[in-house]
Amino acid sequence: MPVVFVLHGINRNLGYTLDTWEPLADRHGFLIVVPHFDDRHFPGAFSYGQGSVRDGTVPRGSAFNAIEPIFAAVSLRYGIKGQGYRLFGHSAGAQFVHRFLYFHPEAPVERAVISMAGWYTLPDAEIDWPYGLGGTAVSEAQLRRIMALDVAVQVGSQDRVRDEQLRRSRGAEAQGRNRVARGITYFEAMEDRAASLDAPFRWRFVVVPDAGHDSEAGAEDAAAWLAAGQGQRRVLAQNAGS
Repeated sequence: MPVVFVLHGINRNLGYTLDTWEPLADRHGFLIVVPHFDDRHFPGAFSYGQGSVRDGTVPRGSAFNAIEPIFAAVSLRYGIKGQGYRLFGHSAGAQFVHRFLYFHPEAPVERAVISMAGWYTLPDAEIDWPYGLGGTAVSEAQLRRIMALDVAVQVGSQDRVRDEQLRRSRGAEAQGRNRVARGITYFEAMEDRAASLDAPFRWRFVVVPDAGHDSEAGAEDAAAWLAAGQGQRRVLAQNAGS
């Protein structure tokens, strides 16, 4: 049975996330794990989507370091052996997922969906963190490994509204005026970097028709691709700060 980690948005609404994903797990036959990065242990967007990374260093208590112990616990509980896991992150969760991949390229990620992020860390060492990899220790070898993964960068076709949650810093605005433009910028940057490294590139760019900044539409669109094989649905919600 495939294991799918679902990374919630900045509202950290665990109930809403479970309500969205439980029917999809039933339909497609996978186990969902929803880590809860609460405000007490992981305050603000910096602690969650950016993993508390400063000066390119991942601190011991980073949110990015929570996934592997949770997967180990899930594997022990359900007798999972010899397989990895899949990732889906929407909005702030997408911020988490794409940066997690940079700093944990060795993780047993089978595929990942980066859904409707508001801005990105580009694979460019000439751009300072957090808008690029400047100042981090992310190597070309690590980038090659990430680029060889099955990853989908997902945007909603109508996610072009400059709402109050859209970052308007100089670094973010350089990526585009809205989430669609910024998603294109990120995907093309990864594609171009893979070409410059002569690295295999297995990523895909997915546009969800008629969708705005809609986590349910993103989940519905991604679930079948994330699923692999058949099995009975199981759900586990895990407090990442515990």
